[in-house]
Amino acid sequence: MVRTDAHPAAAVLEDNSSPLVKRVFDDIKSALRVPLVHLVFHDLARYPDFLELAWRQLHPNVQTVYFEQQADFVRARAVEGAAGLGSPLPLDDDGARSTLKVFHYVNPKLLLAVAALRAAAGGQYPKLEELPRDAKAQIPTGVPADAATITLVNPDAEGPAQPILQEIRAVTGVPSVNSDYRALAHWPEYLGRAWASLQAARAQDAYRSLEREIRLMAEQAVLVLPFRIEINPHVMRLCGLDEEEIDDVRATIERYYRALPGLVVNMAFLSVGAFGRADAARSPFPIDLSR
Repeated sequence: MVRTDAHPAAAVLEDNSSPLVKRVFDDIKSALRVPLVHLVFHDLARYPDFLELAWRQLHPNVQTVYFEQQADFVRARAVEGAAGLGSPLPLDDDGARSTLKVFHYVNPKLLLAVAALRAAAGGQYPKLEELPRDAKAQIPTGVPADAATITLVNPDAEGPAQPILQEIRAVTGVPSVNSDYRALAHWPEYLGRAWASLQAARAQDAYRSLEREIRLMAEQAVLVLPFRIEINPHVMRLCGLDEEEIDDVRATIERYYRALPGLVVNMAFLSVGAFGRADAARSPFPIDLSR
């Protein structure tokens, strides 16, 4: 479980969630195979019935070979493009490397999941007939035994990482600092150097082109998801959401959809330095299809 003492005021903390939301959060971690629940689901948990319905439809897609492979493709392309954005930043600390590995693994999957929610919330349905049976096979779930336990640094608490986290918040323009940086803030010297190197990379046209390409890959991938997702505004109303709440749900999904391609590229860029280009291009937690 992620331990944190700072979160957006409106988001639902895992430790304080209702039994329904807690079950969904546990299932999200198991299906995505990571030891934390991303902020997008904490924000959507403000509407528990909607979150439960959306995840119930998203889950069977997340657990497919197709979804895992598409995330692998996105990650590999991000590494290929990020390798040309600047000099790799080495990382020798085993704890920091293990933490980075979790986010490098999950961010492409989160991008696909949020892209799928965004498409479904707009009334778009996947083309179910285009995938072979093998692609619909379900992969083993559960957090890998070698996945790091993730703890998050409070960006508002005094400490060596606070100035860096506050700068990240100001530059990115989001109300809450992303979990990636808050987790790496346990190594403030590394995070400071990493953020400086990312700023140099982000200033390049090639970075923005790579972001657009990663986003397009996600959009194309979710066009052919194995299973239907139906969370259009009519369905949201049936979940008890009013028009203002529907707008808020869609705006929340859109905000993370816009942010995640950059996070995918950023963690890929740092992973090239931490693990080398070849290892970074491979899945940090490859699935075992023999089980």
